[in-house]
Amino acid sequence: MPEDSDPALEENHVPFVPPEPAELERMLPQYAIQRLIASGGMGAVYAGLQRDLDRPVAIKILPPDAGRDGESIDRFRTEAKAMARLIHPHIPAVFEFAVVAEYCVLVMELVDGSNVFQLIRESRLPSRRAIEVFQQVCDAVQFAHSRSIVHGDIKPGNILVNTDGQAKLADFGLARLMEQSDRDSSSWTPMGTPEYAAPELYDRNATPDHRADIYSLGVVLHEMLTGAAPSGEFELPATALKLDPRIDEIIARCMEINPDLRYQSCLLYTSDAADDSLRV
Repeated sequence: MPEDSDPALEENHVPFVPPEPAELERMLPQYAIQRLIASGGMGAVYAGLQRDLDRPVAIKILPPDAGRDGESIDRFRTEAKAMARLIHPHIPAVFEFAVVAEYCVLVMELVDGSNVFQLIRESRLPSRRAIEVFQQVCDAVQFAHSRSIVHGDIKPGNILVNTDGQAKLADFGLARLMEQSDRDSSSWTPMGTPEYAAPELYDRNATPDHRADIYSLGVVLHEMLTGAAPSGEFELPATALKLDPRIDEIIARCMEINPDLRYQSCLLYTSDAADDSLRV
């Protein structure tokens, strides 16, 4: 994966200068830190090697201030716990969580390839491939939902595609365990990235659930097929792209404003259950 600015890490925060690989390796001597993969306001991701097992890994860190803030540590620990519960071929495996030298550190499976944001921008995601990626991400989301975990921030930058063409849904930094989903109104902040977030995530009086992820899936499918996320009054893509008209139905129903009108699960669109007759 080339070194780049990762939209999954970008936020409106004080600019973060990630440590050089050699500096990080001194903090984590059990790993050989090879290169910086991506960085942004909320942290950085490095490629490395776990020395004892000779295993390639991705190492994600938060800025030093986050390592001194209990709320941020708890949020990052939630990411680690959520991902550790999700052993699935389309979700990167998590290996370790630690706080080292005021950095929160998450060590996970290295996905060697590109994210969907990059593939879209480089026009390397033809329609048939986009449908395959969509189905694989639905596999991951359905699996997470079946274990009471909501991702909360599904977007192209969080979908990785390895060199074998397998999609993996990463970055559960905004994941919410459903059984712990009660929100304190005094500290409430909206989840997700605005272009992909379901309307109820920005409604203080709403109680979002797993169907917010389904809304985001519809937005991502539209962007994978057209190159742009839908905004305002938008056209569905099937006619213009000469695709199966059922694709329009999938996008439109995923993106219903009322969660009760959306698909209530991803089961219909997983790799095993999806209709292979879709004409793309």
